[in-house]
Amino acid sequence: MNLNRPDAFLWWIDAVGGYLTLTKGRVQIGNAGNRRNDVAIMGDLSSQHAELLSEAQGTVLIAHAETTVNDKPGSSFVLKNGDRVRLRAVELVFHQPLAWSRTARLEIVSRHRLPLSLDGVVLLGETCILGRRREAHIPAPCDGPVCVTWHRDQYWLRGPGDLAIDDKVYPGWGPLTGSSRATGSWGAFRWEPAPASLLPPRPPVV
Repeated sequence: MNLNRPDAFLWWIDAVGGYLTLTKGRVQIGNAGNRRNDVAIMGDLSSQHAELLSEAQGTVLIAHAETTVNDKPGSSFVLKNGDRVRLRAVELVFHQPLAWSRTARLEIVSRHRLPLSLDGVVLLGETCILGRRREAHIPAPCDGPVCVTWHRDQYWLRGPGDLAIDDKVYPGWGPLTGSSRATGSWGAFRWEPAPASLLPPRPPVV
């Protein structure tokens, strides 16, 4: 695994919130009692309720238990920006404002919660935009836009003016690692490894 592209990390954005951020192409969703879930929601869900797959046609939701998208039941859905996903009583909104970008954000709009009081889940692809613009993946109080991009086996940050990343200053474009703090005129965020309690157990090495 490339250490600069971990499967999961926490993304804390000042004045915005905290997100469980996943880079995997297959994400398992279910109740908090199943350690194998990538997204463990504290609510009345099945142990393995649904999966999200990153496919050529977009993000595909595979349902293993009672699920509706925009009030229509089914077992397989290609999700679109603004779709409302209901897993029994748990309701989420799927945000994918740019059709060409696989990055998406899941927002829980029911009373249910993620661990650590996180505000949502980011499915991080090759590009992620933060800012006030309608096409931003993550709404943020910055005129920016601020952009995170996967380039040459590493995530890079682009933003207006100088960027301070891990105590080094870069003129508008700098590298991120799996544990980084970035600040600029647009604001600040930090990445940190997800705690073991949020990660599915790794298969044994044979």
